[in-house]
Amino acid sequence: MGFGKRGRDTLAVDGSPNDNTLFCEMGSDGMTLDARGNVYLTGKGVTVFNSAGSKIAHFEIPEPWTANVRIGGRDNYFLFVTAGKAVYGAKLNVHGAR
Repeated sequence: MGFGKRGRDTLAVDGSPNDNTLFCEMGSDGMTLDARGNVYLTGKGVTVFNSAGSKIAHFEIPEPWTANVRIGGRDNYFLFVTAGKAVYGAKLNVHGAR
């Protein structure tokens, strides 16, 4: 399963996707974006891809599976991750997309 990325003017007359390209080779239960356009996907930990679809980071989480992810908090620089039995977090050096 991949995550499709569509550019401008890529819908056919009937509204169906046209000219799709594969963003990354990873499915995800949860997803969030930061202000730099990086995509955070859950599954086994949290994997971060830049806007071109290249893997740039991975956060290990001590659980078999991660489900949801969000950047928030008072200053919008904190990564929240839900997993099997707990909620995990980390301070980032980039804020979440607005």
